Amino acid sequence: MLLKSPGDNGTLRNFDRYRFTWHENDMDLVLDLAQDGDLILPMAALTDQLVKSITQGEVVRLLGEESCVYLGQTVAAREAGLDD
Repeated sequence: MLLKSPGDNGTLRNFDRYRFTWHENDMDLVLDLAQDGDLILPMAALTDQLVKSITQGEVVRLLGEESCVYLGQTVAAREAGLDD
């Protein structure tokens, strides 16, 4: 699904070669920087929890299948360039 979208990139095509912690590390960095700068970023805290809830299997399905379920919702592929 994501590999057929405008978001296709080398990282996605080679996803199975990576350890599945980069997104958690990125969000930890965001939250650390926000705390150091005395910034309140509620959406970053929510995003941190969401990225920690996704499994590698779910991402594999997001990448390669026409649809998958994430956070209880079915996410379906769309052709690139189509608007609602």
